[in-house]
Amino acid sequence: MELREYYFLFKRWLWLVVLGGVVCGGAAYLYSSNQPKVYRATSTLLINEAGESSNDAIIISQRLALSYVERLTNYDVLATAIENVGVSISPDDLQGRISSELVANTQLIALRVEHEQPEIASALANEIPAVFAARNQQIQLERFANTKESLEIELAELQDEIANLEVTLLEENSKRQPDEALVAQLNGSIVSLRETFSRLRQSLEDIRIAEASSLSNVVIDEPARPPETPVRPRPLTNTMLATIAGVMMAVGVVFIVTYLDDTVKSGDELERATGMSTLGGTR
Repeated sequence: MELREYYFLFKRWLWLVVLGGVVCGGAAYLYSSNQPKVYRATSTLLINEAGESSNDAIIISQRLALSYVERLTNYDVLATAIENVGVSISPDDLQGRISSELVANTQLIALRVEHEQPEIASALANEIPAVFAARNQQIQLERFANTKESLEIELAELQDEIANLEVTLLEENSKRQPDEALVAQLNGSIVSLRETFSRLRQSLEDIRIAEASSLSNVVIDEPARPPETPVRPRPLTNTMLATIAGVMMAVGVVFIVTYLDDTVKSGDELERATGMSTLGGTR
């Protein structure tokens, strides 16, 4: 086809191209405008592992952050957050509105929550990590609870035993003629029990230090704020894309119709088709 023929083809089918763009764009605008607005609030969480050297703490914190990305959407965590915020939504529905990802090469997690009301979106984005941090701390504390309780009971029993032996020793020494062998035995037992008591108390302190060091801190580094603009729908963007798509479809239809049309419409087409020149024509 020559350039002139393309021009006449475009002029002939311009109405169809325009119609395709207007119809698709208008339909997209009407559809988008009638969709409910959805807002997205984002909070940034900092994962900090305590009790390690600086380099080890960073590596461990990054590994923890990877696991926390998945655990932030735990059903129980979401159910508690929903109850605390006081919204009418199920945890299953909320799971579909949440996305979380680790910020590359950092100890930060970006938590995003979508909702039709911007205030609720930001409230949930802040409440979910708060609930998760409290739940995570409780799990960590329970790891040492049984050992601490056992040591505390044993220390209390030792303290009572030492006190009883000291009373017995005091009574024996208060006698006019105390039993030296018994006194020596009581002193030896008291010293031995005190040494055992000291070791157990040190063990209890070590466990308390380990307990405090093992707590992984989940801190809201940047709280979510109520978003001002919705993330969807986007009527103008959708209209523009639909208009372009409509125009392209219309152009495609024009080329298909032209390709399938084998009728001769001009002398030039006749010459190309037969290889013979025309002697005359009508206007």
